[in-house]
Amino acid sequence: MSVRHGLNLLPCLTAAENGALPLELDGMRMRRARWLAQETLGEADLDGYGACFPGGAG
Repeated sequence: MSVRHGLNLLPCLTAAENGALPLELDGMRMRRARWLAQETLGEADLDGYGACFPGGAG
């Protein structure tokens, strides 16, 4: 499965990592940012997509 929105995501990062990146850049600790990104994916009914790469490369 793939995560669509490839133009807005870094292809070398997973969906969770892409979601956490802005939080990390704002100073949030990596572990907390990644947890929050996973939670947000779950709220959007995308629970199983955190480890997916944009475009389906993973």
